[in-house]
Amino acid sequence: DLLLVKQGVVDVIWSSSTRQREEEFTPVKFNLLRGINEYRALLIRAGDQSRFDKVNSIDDLRQFKIGSGIHWSDTQIYHFNGLPIVTSYAFDTMFRMLAARRFDYMARSLQEIDQEIEQYGKLGLTVEKNLLIHYPQPIYFFLNKKNAALAKRIERGLLMAQADGSLDEIFMSIPSFRSAEEKIRHINRKIIELHSDD
Repeated sequence: DLLLVKQGVVDVIWSSSTRQREEEFTPVKFNLLRGINEYRALLIRAGDQSRFDKVNSIDDLRQFKIGSGIHWSDTQIYHFNGLPIVTSYAFDTMFRMLAARRFDYMARSLQEIDQEIEQYGKLGLTVEKNLLIHYPQPIYFFLNKKNAALAKRIERGLLMAQADGSLDEIFMSIPSFRSAEEKIRHINRKIIELHSDD
């Protein structure tokens, strides 16, 4: 939790980057997830695929409501891009809200969505077939402002691990990360670009 970093209780946390976070904390500007979280598939109700077949642009997507967590940094991006949005405090509840038609879709990262279908597919949810949303959202380590020296050491360690290949090895040993990277390499979907206000 970023508050614990601010209070000095926790030294390091990884989180999506926002302009505000980079001002309040010391970021280690090394994208830990290599951008796999920046491509989002749509989680929809199984019967709604034909409605999404007509989506070719961000304007088309604005005809639908997206569900998002009230404190997620993604939520700011959806607002900035004018997507109609319904927010929730509780993560698990959102899948039931989608099934109950409170909104039309959720945008889920490629490393998350397969497991979520396993867990929540029984609610009548599925992955939309034609689209991906893309927006910049690097994942950095963040430290307390007083910990600039530790931030430098972490950055040096990450660069060394990248150079000797051990970081790649760790990354590819995580099945959901490996699968997401593979999907990105072979994208055959329409990509709708969103912009951040950073």
